[in-house]
Amino acid sequence: MGLSPVTNPAQADDATWSLHDAVTVEADKSWRPWQQNLRILRHHLTRPLPRPRWSRLLGHEGDQQIERIVYVLPSQTSGSDIGSAACLGNFVAFAAKTIENTPGLPPVRFVELPPTDYTKLAKLEQSLRDAVATALNDKVVPAKYDEISIDTTAGFKLFSIAGAAVTFASPAEFTYVTTSAPYEVQVFAVRAMVRPTRIPWWTS
Repeated sequence: MGLSPVTNPAQADDATWSLHDAVTVEADKSWRPWQQNLRILRHHLTRPLPRPRWSRLLGHEGDQQIERIVYVLPSQTSGSDIGSAACLGNFVAFAAKTIENTPGLPPVRFVELPPTDYTKLAKLEQSLRDAVATALNDKVVPAKYDEISIDTTAGFKLFSIAGAAVTFASPAEFTYVTTSAPYEVQVFAVRAMVRPTRIPWWTS
């Protein structure tokens, strides 16, 4: 997932919020830009996994026992934009605390990725491809493509384009949380269109 910067992330350090409360509170909090990130976390942590095989393999009862891995890709400082890399650690600590305060959620492991430039499409695509490769080669729970979801909410249009492009040739999906109530999670499974390799004779 991408990450939005906040002005005073330290205010989130002593969080007492549950994940459910943190995504619905309307108070003016310094960490409010993170609500979209928390909404996508709640979506994924409360939905069934696309495949049950890990439950069978590990002998767990139900998907809720399986570790979920969240890769966070922050933006780097660029000109007057301070980026979100500076508050990455605060976000991970805050999100982990809200999850801990919410009964019934599966264990979560956060992975902090190197910051990238949200304004450069080629760099974004490469960073997202690197993140997917990291997930596929995880030493504990290597993911399959249909278990990977790229959230594009935190970035601008380029982030959404890059997120879609990375999923074109695979069963991976990308998601977006609408920016107005009821803040619905939109899930997209885009497939690339294949052009014909030969032009029909009747069109020439």
